[in-house]
Amino acid sequence: MPSKIEDAHVVLPARTSQPSLASLETTTRLTAEADARQRNFHFKVGSGRGMRTVRLGRDLLLDVDDKGHISGLWLLNVPPSPMQL
Repeated sequence: MPSKIEDAHVVLPARTSQPSLASLETTTRLTAEADARQRNFHFKVGSGRGMRTVRLGRDLLLDVDDKGHISGLWLLNVPPSPMQL
C-alpha cells in the first residue's frame, strides 16, 4: 500500500471519435502485485517512474506520474474468489 494517498478529482479528456481508428496496440510493461491475502492488487504500467497516488473511489487508487499520466491502478479490499472460500 502507498504510504501517502491524496484525494483527487480525476478528469478524462473527451475526444472526438476517429472513424478510421478501431483499436490501439502498444508494447509496454505491465506488472501486477498482490498482498498475501490477495485482497489488494497493484497494477503498474511501464517502468517505475516518479508518481503520486490519488484516491479515485473508496477502494480504487490511481498512480499518476509527474505529467499527469496514469502509471498504475490499485484495487483495494477485493472480495475473495468463490474458489478460495
